[in-house]
Amino acid sequence: CFTRFMLQANHSLAVFLPRRDLNACSFTCRHWAKRCRPIIFRRITLRSSEDLCQLEAMLQAPSTLTPLLSDCLGPTIHLVQAGAWTWPWFHRLHRCISLLRHPPNFHLEISIPDDGTSPSSFNTSLPTTLPGSVFRFQELKLDRWHFASVNGLLRLLRELPSLESFSGYRLHFKTFAVPQVDAPSRRKHCRTRLSSITLDRCNSPASEMRLMTMMLSPVALDCLNLDRTMWENLELVIQSIATDHRIYETSCLKLSREFQYFTFLNPFYSLDSNMK
Repeated sequence: CFTRFMLQANHSLAVFLPRRDLNACSFTCRHWAKRCRPIIFRRITLRSSEDLCQLEAMLQAPSTLTPLLSDCLGPTIHLVQAGAWTWPWFHRLHRCISLLRHPPNFHLEISIPDDGTSPSSFNTSLPTTLPGSVFRFQELKLDRWHFASVNGLLRLLRELPSLESFSGYRLHFKTFAVPQVDAPSRRKHCRTRLSSITLDRCNSPASEMRLMTMMLSPVALDCLNLDRTMWENLELVIQSIATDHRIYETSCLKLSREFQYFTFLNPFYSLDSNMK
């Protein structure tokens, strides 16, 4: 993967270099370091506790170089956990957040082996239960997780109050029964931020659609100020689309607070509805 580096001298010169070579160039002089650092740290992927500790040490290290490392980080930091669940390290992210003036979005991706054991909580294997404010992830992707029921997935997502987007791939449920959700009280503000859900190969398309609409119903009924009748009609439309035998691929359901619109996407259909 090549990175484009623009060198401004008497004229513009486009130089294409791998990140490793850019890192070597940054040690040439302060001028090169100033231009290379924003490109080197534009996209960061943390794969272990050691990577997180190294980033924290780099943020704490005194430096006279500009721009500062905290200002070079891109809008999103990716955290990837692959393999068996052993000792969690995501809870240590809040220490890095405290060192950043403008914290980015955090995208967490966890893949469990087919024969592995999926944790029932992000606090699994921790000596104590931590509050949800510690796990400040805006995006979550789970692959090959095993749940006893749909409620197990819902409990896991409730531990992430900052979550805005969820993607589930090849999730396995021993019992797939979508629970009923009552309309939220108008006196209580909807605390969930979840507004985008993607499911793929978790169950039948119709079951996945029922689960997605159930998970997004608190946002639709409270945050978007929809009445129950309008949301139920939209659910019927989605269910009728999901029963089409041609739907085998990923479907995505999104709700927007800012512009108040509803979007349903899959490879065969696209449905947009303005809520205003």
